[in-house]
Amino acid sequence: MRQIIDEDDIEQKKDSYLDKIQKLIPGETVAVYLPAIAAVETFEPETFGTWGLGVIVLGFIFTLIYIYDRLEKGKKEYTQPVLTGLSFLVWAYGLGYPFTYTAGYLKAKASIILLFYVALSPYIWKYTPKYPKEG
Repeated sequence: MRQIIDEDDIEQKKDSYLDKIQKLIPGETVAVYLPAIAAVETFEPETFGTWGLGVIVLGFIFTLIYIYDRLEKGKKEYTQPVLTGLSFLVWAYGLGYPFTYTAGYLKAKASIILLFYVALSPYIWKYTPKYPKEG
């Protein structure tokens, strides 16, 4: 017999995957993003989507710059900033805001994206280019 997963099960699993992805994102990004989204939610409902997407874009750009700036001099690459930025976007989508105010957002879809990203991200990180040892 087929078992149907209820909304609470989806929410609990989504939360645990969100925690795993959040560990891939700089704490500074999270510390800026969450209060910014909370502030945007106080705006007029008609403008929330626009401002919310603006915060997403700024959070993504901040993440890229933050990670790239912290790489060792002479060993700058794009893989880590891009993967960390992608982690930020997946995490923000999993949280739901501001996407819940757009057409097509479903908790189940967010959960599936989170599940696959968490499952595949170690392999993505594993096959990133390595630097030759200096000697």
